[in-house]
Amino acid sequence: MNMLRLTGCRPSEIAGLKVEDLQLNTDIPYAMVRWTDDRRLKTPQSQRRVPLVGVALEGARELARIRKTGWLFPSLAPKDGQGNTNPAMSQRVNKLIRAAGIPKTEQLVAYSFRHTMIEALDHPAGRLGEAHRPLCGAG
Repeated sequence: MNMLRLTGCRPSEIAGLKVEDLQLNTDIPYAMVRWTDDRRLKTPQSQRRVPLVGVALEGARELARIRKTGWLFPSLAPKDGQGNTNPAMSQRVNKLIRAAGIPKTEQLVAYSFRHTMIEALDHPAGRLGEAHRPLCGAG
């Protein structure tokens, strides 16, 4: 959940990460969101390096230590023929949101984390303008 909350990635992008996509021993640790034979992306602009910070970085390090290789989230990984449409990640996050006592609403779903980050980067205080679009895979 922290990787989803702190990266601006789509749920399917987080679900499709492999240990091999993590670069954790660089000056700026990141996850490589990319198209592969067993994972698809929404758009060509979606391929990118996503910085990992705070608890998202801690979680990535722990998962890499445990898994060693392969999918970071095996139960959420893309299945044959699903491309980038695996709904498992969104469904799991939506259940966690409801379990936290937040009433069911169309306004607060797994994708809300992505939209919240995009809005924060758009905020005038951030002054990023369109510069954040590649970070979020929006081209």
